Amino acid sequence: NSTVDISVDPVHYVEDDFTITITNNTNVTVTINGKTYEVKADGTVDIYTTALEAGEYIVIATIAENDKYYGNTSTATFNIVKYNATIDSVVVTPTTEIGQNITITVTMGNVTDGTVLIEVYGNNYTVPIVDGVATLNVTLPVGTYTAKAYYLGDDKYNPVNATSAEFSVVDKTVAWVN
Repeated sequence: NSTVDISVDPVHYVEDDFTITITNNTNVTVTINGKTYEVKADGTVDIYTTALEAGEYIVIATIAENDKYYGNTSTATFNIVKYNATIDSVVVTPTTEIGQNITITVTMGNVTDGTVLIEVYGNNYTVPIVDGVATLNVTLPVGTYTAKAYYLGDDKYNPVNATSAEFSVVDKTVAWVN
């Protein structure tokens, strides 16, 4: 009888390469979601996840029937998952005078590029992330606000959002001279 066993960890992250091990007693063809992969002499199959999107994948290892062995097929499943993005902070100067720029700084934990949507005073601003930081300068009327940052996710990271502490825009201080 022909046998084929597949050993694969059930979860892998996007862009993290891994190996599937095939144990058998004859030649095996391995396909994953319809694509054929090379089985090396040591029974391993290298998977480069840059070519695989997040999702569930089925490994099919097939031994063709020949004059020595009956054909046999085994299957296994694994998932490619995205990393959870993190926002370390959304920082705004606590008090700013009216007419001055307010700087909203979003510091990402593990995302170095892309964009962040910053919502403040009912307006949305798309801000680029450069080296893990997105910075927005805005002017606002007198009032108390919070800023909310939304990282919308991409092929590698899941979405995340965070909110700043409250901050205020105050009237200018006027000095009276008598």
